[in-house]
Amino acid sequence: MKKTMNYKKIKMTSIIRFLFKNLFHERSFVIFFVMINLFSIVISIFFSIIKTGYVRNELFDFYVIIYLNILTFLFIIRILMFFFVKKQEDKTIFIILSNSISRSKYLITQYITISLLLFSTIIFSYASFNIINIIINGIETFTIRKTLYFFIFSVFIVYSLVNLIIFLILFLGTQPTLIITSLLMSMGFIANIPNKLYDKNNDNLSLNIILPNSIEPFSIRTNEMDDTFNFEKLLNEENIKYKYLSKAINSFLTNFDDDDVLKMYLNMNGVSDKGKEAYLYRYNNFWDSIGVINKGDDAHKYNLKGILANNNQSSGTKGKKWSSFSENNKPDNVEISFKLDSYFIGLSDIKDKVDTGDISEDNKLILNDLYNFTNDLISQIPNIYKEKNSYFGDFIYFDKNYKNTIFNTEKNDSLNFTEVDLINIFKSAVAKIGIAKKDEGLTLYDNGSISNFFNENFNFPLLFSTRVLEQYFLNYTTKYYYLTNYPIIQDDNFTIYIKNKQINSITSIINPFFSTWSYYTLNSGMYFNDIWFDINSDSNIKMYEQENFFLPYTLFNYDLIDDKINKLSYNNYIDPVYFNGSLIIFTSLLFLISLYKFKKSDIG
Repeated sequence: MKKTMNYKKIKMTSIIRFLFKNLFHERSFVIFFVMINLFSIVISIFFSIIKTGYVRNELFDFYVIIYLNILTFLFIIRILMFFFVKKQEDKTIFIILSNSISRSKYLITQYITISLLLFSTIIFSYASFNIINIIINGIETFTIRKTLYFFIFSVFIVYSLVNLIIFLILFLGTQPTLIITSLLMSMGFIANIPNKLYDKNNDNLSLNIILPNSIEPFSIRTNEMDDTFNFEKLLNEENIKYKYLSKAINSFLTNFDDDDVLKMYLNMNGVSDKGKEAYLYRYNNFWDSIGVINKGDDAHKYNLKGILANNNQSSGTKGKKWSSFSENNKPDNVEISFKLDSYFIGLSDIKDKVDTGDISEDNKLILNDLYNFTNDLISQIPNIYKEKNSYFGDFIYFDKNYKNTIFNTEKNDSLNFTEVDLINIFKSAVAKIGIAKKDEGLTLYDNGSISNFFNENFNFPLLFSTRVLEQYFLNYTTKYYYLTNYPIIQDDNFTIYIKNKQINSITSIINPFFSTWSYYTLNSGMYFNDIWFDINSDSNIKMYEQENFFLPYTLFNYDLIDDKINKLSYNNYIDPVYFNGSLIIFTSLLFLISLYKFKKSDIG
């Protein structure tokens, strides 16, 4: 009669307690366990007390790299070697299996014990960052997002590594496993770098776009093209500072289905009068639409008295110019009268609209961003009138139904007074920009009264902040307009560029480190409230400042539609979640194979 093995009915929880007891009697394990959790506490404190957003993001990303690539990796190896090597060598496993439970039940119990230990450190880290940060800074979306995807990614990494290393130990043995895991740990730091360096090789290629009614094509560098589409991706996902205002103005400037918008871009590259029409279109159709323009009876009338300094006034009555001095050699006194057709409201008016105005919630969000942006700009550029003087006059429009004149009291004569004359007076008196006698332009001597006139009567911060904001965006939206509305010349440079992009995209998918880690960078994001334009440039946004050199970021390929680049090309990438899902399935199969191997192996 065949005799079957009878196992004692020992609860799985009892075995788990036994295994925990064994582990915590191992001094090296306790040191490792304490070190990992202490590291999380220390970094979470620094993370919470640092006030600069992009620095916090960089610190957290480095923490994740060290936590997963070094500490957790070594911790997993230490635990698995303890259970599958040391406890096999000292016959602990053999004694338990020969007297108590089945092999499969024991391996599963070990697996649960290992998982509980490793996941407890992840949970502790997640809790440390959130609790400490809430105590110091309160609830923050940035911290919640970063730590949530760190938690999800860590669970995935730990699960996959445990399954893989168990498989390696059972099938290859101790030494080959240590060699392979050491290589994997090293590759975790450098495997993502080749793709990033290869992508940089494409930066300096020049591409050409065919423009209508133009002999010369529009030329753009490949790095500028990448920046343009990355910029559009940031805006459409609202991953930028002043996100509501930014998305609103970008949506307006990239509404290429509107013929008037297309005409605006054509006017921008035309003669000066056409360029002025482009300003007027944005003034009337965007800024007025969000409620920051006063029009009609409330428009301002102004009277200004002064002494002519340079009276080469030619923008009024054509060909009629006054001499420098009157016949008795006295300087010419003038009286200027003009009326604005419309003007920007003040910051206090915007605040009132946001707080108590009868406007839509979406418009309140946009206006609140504009209010904050303007205040931040003024705080960074206190003398904005002088520093951004070139923007004065872009949004100055006189009432054409009003008699705008400059009257010479010495000559008892008057001329038409135009926006150009006002701009010249402003630049001379406020911005202190001299106008040569040979140049055409009207200026007044300023003993303080002229500059005071502008400071008191033209205290419209939006007059400058709106143009600064437009200039930020127009640099990118103009390139986006050309790239998506006109055929690109498919020359050798274009062929090389597209081919290299495709090769890099394929290798990034094949590279398991790139595909794995790009899930974390794609979803955890950055400190978006620090992604904004450099105050010292006309239009240079800090899109890549927070990127970590050791981490990968998703790469997209360009789609062509009728030889024009698809507007949504920035979405043309494979979501790394598919690769990570496949990796979970693959390593799960490895564990099932390991389970079968463990049941059949000789452990005596």
